[in-house]
Amino acid sequence: MYPCGKICLSLLGGAWKPSLTVPILLVGIQALLNDPNISDPAQSDPHRTYKSSQKEYEQKVKEQVAVLRD
Repeated sequence: MYPCGKICLSLLGGAWKPSLTVPILLVGIQALLNDPNISDPAQSDPHRTYKSSQKEYEQKVKEQVAVLRD
């Protein structure tokens, strides 16, 4: 995901079709969070963290989700 909120997900671009549902899109976003495409990073800081320590990366993602829930 880019800092502006844009999501780099093929389902939202050229692969989009009217039959796609919100749950399918959410699964796609979750898959990107669980297994980011490290060969084409959208953000350099999270990319560096992911490459150096996936555990630290996962902790930061959990912290951000907790903030969004509050």
